Amino acid sequence: MASLLPVAPESDFITTQVPIIGEAAELAGLSGSGFTALMEEVVDQPERAFEDLRALLLDASLALLPCHGAAEALRVLEGFAGHRFEPLLHHFQLSNWILYARAYAVSFPSGDQVVRDLDTTLRQSGDSLGWLAGHWLGRI
Repeated sequence: MASLLPVAPESDFITTQVPIIGEAAELAGLSGSGFTALMEEVVDQPERAFEDLRALLLDASLALLPCHGAAEALRVLEGFAGHRFEPLLHHFQLSNWILYARAYAVSFPSGDQVVRDLDTTLRQSGDSLGWLAGHWLGRI
């Protein structure tokens, strides 16, 4: 998205997805000008935006996974207040991710450590998007 915004603002992806993401941000309390500023930051530093959002989604998912009810989940989500991408969390429908993880985590108990190891590598890389491109896309 970050690379499309400045070069193809009329593309189908941008014209359909940015308003949907903006609506989720507005429902979470981010003003229109705040959303515009956030999108400008994403365009200016797409690699940093990718890593910040990737880490937030993983951290939130892992924190929500053991929750036993909506009140506990709300407390967990409130813990992410102040993160620049927190207003976008509901756009990603983490409840579906949690349901999937709960359904299949028992089947792959070693997967948890694999995910944590990859997360550590990405956080330490300095350029997680570049690391993924070099280590995963380079294999295709």
